[in-house]
This record gives sequence, C-alpha cells and structure tokens, in this order.
Amino acid sequence: MTKSSLFGIKNIFQERLLINLKNSNFRFLWGSSLLGHLSLAMGLIVLGWIVLDMTQDPWMVSQTIFSYGIFLFILNIFSGTITDRFPRKSLMIIGSLIRLGSWVFLAVMASTNGLNIWHIIAGSAIVGLGVGIEMPSSRVLIHDLVGNKSLMNAMSLDSISRHASRGIGPLVGGVLYEIAGSEIALMAICIVQIASLLSLIPIKIPVELVKNIDGGSFIKDLLGGFIYLSKNQMVLAFVLGSCITNLFLLPMIFILPVFAREILSITPSELGILTLVGTLGSIAGATLMATNPRINRPGLLWIGIAYFLAAVTLAFSWSTIPMLSMFLLVLHGLAFATFGALQPSIVILASTEEMRGRTSGFMSLSMCLAQVGAFVMGAFIERLGASMGLAASTAIAVVLLSLLVLVLPTFKRGSMTGASGRNTKVKPLQPYRRLSN
Repeated sequence: MTKSSLFGIKNIFQERLLINLKNSNFRFLWGSSLLGHLSLAMGLIVLGWIVLDMTQDPWMVSQTIFSYGIFLFILNIFSGTITDRFPRKSLMIIGSLIRLGSWVFLAVMASTNGLNIWHIIAGSAIVGLGVGIEMPSSRVLIHDLVGNKSLMNAMSLDSISRHASRGIGPLVGGVLYEIAGSEIALMAICIVQIASLLSLIPIKIPVELVKNIDGGSFIKDLLGGFIYLSKNQMVLAFVLGSCITNLFLLPMIFILPVFAREILSITPSELGILTLVGTLGSIAGATLMATNPRINRPGLLWIGIAYFLAAVTLAFSWSTIPMLSMFLLVLHGLAFATFGALQPSIVILASTEEMRGRTSGFMSLSMCLAQVGAFVMGAFIERLGASMGLAASTAIAVVLLSLLVLVLPTFKRGSMTGASGRNTKVKPLQPYRRLSN
C-alpha cells in the first residue's frame, strides 16, 4: 500500500470517523453512553441467566425483559415532551441515578441470599424507568453539542459504543456470573454504572442551549407532539417502521440464552463469545455510517436494511450450528447498527427545533418495543418452540413492513411532509466540519 493510500485512510479516519471526539463535551457524553450501554448489556444478560437458573422457564426470562421494556415504553410516551421542557443533562443524571439505585438493590439482595424472581422483575422495571428518562435526552443533547452537519457521525459513534457494549457486556456478564456468581456480577454492573454517572458531570452545556422551564400546559405540548407526528410523514414512517422491527425482529437479542441452551447447547461463556464476535458486524455497520457524509435516500435505505434483517433473522431461527449462528449474528449486527445511526439522525433532522425532543421521544418509544417484543416473541417460542416461534415473528414483520411501504410511499421515495404540510426532501448530509471544544 502506497503512502498516499495510507494518508487517505488516515484522513478519512481523522476527518470523518473521529471528528466529533475533538469536542470535549461530546467525548464525556460518548464515554458516559458507552459505560451506560455496557452496564445495561451486562445487566440484562446476567438477569436472564439468573432467572433461567431459578425457574428453568424461558417464559420467565421473557417476563423479566418485558418488565424492563413496559416501563421504558410507558415513560417514553411522556419523556420526549419532558426533554423539550427541562435541562437535558439534568435529566440524564436523574435517569442514571435511578438505574444505579436498582442495580445496587439487586446486588445487595443477591449478596444476602435474599434475591428472588419478583425482586428481579421489579429491579428490571426500575432500570427501564431510568433508561426511559435518559434515552431521548441523550439523543437531543448529542445534536445540541455537534449540530446538524456532524449529527450522523455523532449518532454513529453512539451506535458503535452501544453495539460494542452489546458484545462485550454479555461476555463479561456471562463469565462473571459463571465464575463468581450473581452477587459479584451485579456488583460489577454497579461499578460500571457509577462510572457512567460520573462521566456526565464535566459536560458543559453552551449558555444559549440552556432551557428555562416552560410554564405552559404539559398536556398541550404532549398532544402537540402527536399532531406534529401525524403531519410529518418522514418521521411517522421511521417511527412506525422502527415499531415493527423492534417488536418482531430485534427481540431475538434478548432471547439468545434460550437459543443457547435449547438449540445450540452452549454455556453462558460460550454465548458471550458468540455475541462478542457477532458484534463485529454492528461495529462495522456503525463505522460505515460514521464515515459516510451523505445519505441521499434514507427511507429507501432503511427499508432495504429492514428486509435484509428479516432474512437474517429467519436463517438464524433454523441454525443449529454455533459457527453459522455466529456469522448470522454478524450480519444481524450490521443491520442493527445501521438502524441505530440512521433512525435517530433522520428523525432529528426532519423535525423542527422545538419538536426534536418529542420526535426523539417517539423514536425512543418505538425502539424500546424490543423489550416488549421479547414478551411477544417469548409467547411464540413457548407455544411453537424456539425455531418456529422466531420464524413466525419474522413472518409477521415482513407482512407489516410490506404494508408500511404501500401505505406510506413517501417513505420509499425518501421525501417527507413537514409541519406545514408541504412535501420536501431530506437534505443529504454535507461533509463534516471541524469542531472546537
């Protein structure tokens, strides 16, 4: 490879992939997000194994994930409006404290041998409450810190942190649970969550972005968000599409302990290795999005990725070979990470400034349906078996995605209808600008 080629790669790496990390405020936010994702990934897999060993019942694993998801879902109905009315950094700190309190409670109960299934379900629900407060605030705060032109890169970096944690978290959590037991694994999760909380403190919000509390009607603002959603067809399409994929395709990630035990016959540590390797696809997908300065037709790109994800999920449902399942998880992660960068970026860019918190809340609402979907998928698996249950869920997703394309052709063309009702085009992202501290 020539020096000019190496220089070109280095230039892309510095000017596209890492450009936002030159912003010290974004670095702290990104570090907090990375650690927060890690604690959650460790926690959900550890709780899954604890429940499975306690009850030997995959249905109870699904109920644990459901308890996390349902509180996250309910809160996200309101959290977008809250994000538009209150300081976003403060909301993130409150959410992080709630999560930490739940993990500390579970760790104390485990260390005193008092942990039972209802403690786990309640603790999981409280974690969902904390995540629900943090999630939309984090995404809008990213935009506040980096602006429009660098948003896709920043969201992609956030997606890299989320999916790297999704790979490392199950491995670390699984190994700690297998070797040291539930109490040590839960204590480790507490330590990671504390580090995430501390990383938020140094973030400095520009004075012009500090919001005063709005004394207007909360209900009026909430209803205004739904009215805006109904008029902005690009945002509506992405939110509905995300609902479908998160209900019927992405919950597979949370049911992996069931496939590990019943289909692949592997241990918690081996499952951790499987998901870690699978995460390489997620990191690759997020990195590709981070280095791509232009997305000309985001709706059409999203639909293609959604169908690809369905095909991969269907293949995984019938795989009995660990190596093949690992490869399919790499492809699954590639699609998953692309969603993670594309969806929140386009929703924010397609929204007016005063509506960004609410539209981000709607997107967070749709994305948290993955945990609710674990309950639905668990019901399919309980009734039909692991392979057939996942295949049935995938078939439903394909049918609903096809209906979405027919009902919202605007989505397929990549255009949107704004609050004014006029049709416009989503502007391609321009080359990234340099950022200062």
